[in-house]
Amino acid sequence: MTIELQPTIPPPSGNKIILYDLPGHAASDVAWSPNTWKVRFVLNLKGLDYRTVWIEYPDIAQLYQQLGIPSRENRDGKPLYGLPVIYDPSTSRYIGDSLVIAQYLEDTYPSTISPPLFPIGSRGLQAMFIDIFIQTISDPLHSITSEFAMRQLPPRSSQYYRSRREARYGCRLEDIAPVGTERRKAVWDGVRAGFKSFHKWSLIASSSQPFITGDKPCFADFVVASYLTWFKRLLGENSPEWQELMEAEDQRWFNLMKAISPWERVDEEGLQLFRSTFKLKA
Repeated sequence: MTIELQPTIPPPSGNKIILYDLPGHAASDVAWSPNTWKVRFVLNLKGLDYRTVWIEYPDIAQLYQQLGIPSRENRDGKPLYGLPVIYDPSTSRYIGDSLVIAQYLEDTYPSTISPPLFPIGSRGLQAMFIDIFIQTISDPLHSITSEFAMRQLPPRSSQYYRSRREARYGCRLEDIAPVGTERRKAVWDGVRAGFKSFHKWSLIASSSQPFITGDKPCFADFVVASYLTWFKRLLGENSPEWQELMEAEDQRWFNLMKAISPWERVDEEGLQLFRSTFKLKA
């Protein structure tokens, strides 16, 4: 199946929060990116009214420039553009970066029903946990998932993704960590060692509950779940790596995904927008 998207960016409208996300066909509900899943989990947990607007990779810079969104940071003197971004019509604000967005939503929409994303005194510790998790788990996983990510993107995004990633890695995406090679085994062994370490840390806080802090999720749980969701959707639930991970550490990660499943959903309006905007070719 090939997906084509017209390079137009609808201006924000209505009274719903807008989540700008990257489309792909790794899953029937289109959403696949771990960074945007971090925010989607938060929106779903809080029960906030939102809709998804789908943006292709080559159009992210245009999104920032067209709507006047400040870039998150500069790299080598150039602005860095990325998703997720949200627009909140109640405050007329654009916010980027998943951690910043989560903190904004927590502060702007505190809830007496859903658990706090950042229990008192935990913001710095969660930020440190997330940084270590990304360095230990996310960065190596990109070696395994990049080829799969490229394959499931719309054509324009796929070409853009390939050129940028291959410039970073210095080789074709197909050659980073091919199936059956020692390179892939080494990367996967490193990922597994990382998950084992995080499992041990989690046991210190809670030996019998699915979340890091016990029976209620915090933002760090959603970060871990977002990368697991990404991995599951790109490699598939029948892949040997996914099956191994779901059995590992006394099914710790299986239990986390089961506990997080009520919030693993895409808004229906976003899905309808996808269907009406994209041209699907079998």
